[in-house]
Amino acid sequence: MNKGNKGVSVKENETDDVIRVPAWKSPWVWGMAILVTTMLVVNFTMITIGLNTHTGLVVDDFYAKGKAYLHEEVKHNEAEQRLQWRMVLKEPSTPKLNQLQQYQFILKDKQGEPISDAAVELYVYRVNDASKDFSMRMKEIRAGVYVAEAEFKLPGHWDLIVSAVKSEEDQLDLARRIFVQD
Repeated sequence: MNKGNKGVSVKENETDDVIRVPAWKSPWVWGMAILVTTMLVVNFTMITIGLNTHTGLVVDDFYAKGKAYLHEEVKHNEAEQRLQWRMVLKEPSTPKLNQLQQYQFILKDKQGEPISDAAVELYVYRVNDASKDFSMRMKEIRAGVYVAEAEFKLPGHWDLIVSAVKSEEDQLDLARRIFVQD
């Protein structure tokens, strides 16, 4: 036995041969290789998910719209309090792909009387693809009852907004999110 620095004993090989072990047999090399491979697989997976689920939704003039949002919200709340309209949107229980289905909107005043001769518009927004958005005017079939028939070309989530306008000051919106099945 040979005494090294600080009193640590070191056993020397009698022939002073150094035994070399191939690097691939070292657990440290395997551990690092597994770590690097895992990181590459996770990064590739995240990039693939990001590219496949990108919504592409971009708001033009985001600063002005964000700034006006609070003012519009206050106006909307005031109109709701003043008008107290009762609005109901009846949509199919299971909206289906590539089928023309009827959407019915019922509009009544605060006394429960139907509101006729309103300009009612149905806006349909694809949650993740603005190029598929569309709108249509709803027809009044009887006092306070408006209908439109819509066909959805893609499955998934869609936002419906019904805008009812009686005059410039008297207008309200009703929003719904639906899921269109295959």
